[in-house]
Amino acid sequence: MIYVYRIFIFYFKKKYFVLPILLFLLACDKQENVLTIDITGDIILDRGVKDQIELHGSYLLDSSIRNFKEGDLMLVNYEGAFTSTKTKQKDQYNFKANPLLASNLHDAGITHISLANNHSFDYLQKGFEETHQVISKHNMVAIGVDCKVEIIDHKGIKVGLIASSLVNSNDHLCLSDKEKLKKLILDFKLNEPNIPIFLYIHWGSELQSSPEEWQRDFADELIKIGVDGIFGHHPHVIQTIEFIDNKPVIYSLGNFIADAYLPGTKSGLIAHIEIKNGTINTYINFIKLDRFFPSSAISNDLYENAFRSKYFNSNICIIPSGNKWLLRPSDNVVFREAFNEWYFYTDEALVMVKRISPEHYLFRIAQKDSVSQAISVYGRLSELEIADINDDGFVDVLLGITKKVKFDAHFNKRIQIYTLKNRILQPLWLGTKFIDEVISFNIECNEGVTYLKIKEKTNNGQILIRKYVWEEFGFALNK
Repeated sequence: MIYVYRIFIFYFKKKYFVLPILLFLLACDKQENVLTIDITGDIILDRGVKDQIELHGSYLLDSSIRNFKEGDLMLVNYEGAFTSTKTKQKDQYNFKANPLLASNLHDAGITHISLANNHSFDYLQKGFEETHQVISKHNMVAIGVDCKVEIIDHKGIKVGLIASSLVNSNDHLCLSDKEKLKKLILDFKLNEPNIPIFLYIHWGSELQSSPEEWQRDFADELIKIGVDGIFGHHPHVIQTIEFIDNKPVIYSLGNFIADAYLPGTKSGLIAHIEIKNGTINTYINFIKLDRFFPSSAISNDLYENAFRSKYFNSNICIIPSGNKWLLRPSDNVVFREAFNEWYFYTDEALVMVKRISPEHYLFRIAQKDSVSQAISVYGRLSELEIADINDDGFVDVLLGITKKVKFDAHFNKRIQIYTLKNRILQPLWLGTKFIDEVISFNIECNEGVTYLKIKEKTNNGQILIRKYVWEEFGFALNK
């Protein structure tokens, strides 16, 4: 800053004061701090992975991780031990790796390793302690070892990480109990209410594509007591992604590095957390395992299958952003942002929206194995809802579009509705007027009836909430 002032004085004295130069220098002096964290799924460095490393060299490990290292920090779940001991527990699967490979993990960019899983004690207490020591020796942080929140202070931004395991045979781990985990979170939020906290958790059933009911219930509890995001592992396959109170929950990220050979285990996710100006954004990358190591999965087929699969729970929007996908709750989408494509996912359909220009959009609907034709809409798109607004069993798309029309020369928000029948999108209602000016709208379902709930502004500036119901050829005010 002193340097900036000296430049200012120099130009002022020389009468060469140039305002744009000063503004540029001041802008450079106020660069925003951004913290990004890469979160991956399971790593197993034994069996087939071990064979590949011995055959081709440890560079396989380095390169496969570096290809996906984008953030300031990188978190992985390591299943097994870094040890030379031969004494192991009596179990069908016991994993370990050469302690020297820890240096490859560090050099590739991994900063934090979770040991909260059902393989951390494969080689008993001695193997666990050696693993912890090896990780620390190579300047990485082991989490899930103690009953504490690991606080990260990077670039002036603080976040908390918790690693926990809720699978069987984890009594030797500190955070292997739901009540202990909840107490730790509550205590932390009481003392540090302004620090976001993320949970990295080993849970669920292996090879199952959906979480169990208790996981959904517990995730809801955890979010409500202060967790800002939940990222799961252990099933070795990708599981459901959803938002609870606008906080991301990925029940299983799947594999990152493992000798995957069972159905569904050759793909995974990497989550990228971005914290900027107090805002938390969650991105994902799809990966596929090629000879047990991750490679990019950018093929159109993979994305198409992903969007039509069970991965995304209802009311999620996925937005292409560079080489990643930004996750948003559908009702938090802002079409003014600098994106050009949006994919709205519900249980009934996938709605794909593409911006052609600031006042021209295309949209279409995909259902199961069919995709509708594209429909053009004109105006400033600001809202989108997916529902069966007239309760006839067909999917409807409601669009909030600000524009002029032939009989109203003012720029007002209009609601246009299209319905999907026999794979064809067709207008259901293109009416432009309600009682008063439309500010925003949403859908409400009650006792089998779907209502259009609109926030309206009267001529004298009063804000009213009105509910409408479909009656044959249009909307009627619900009394």
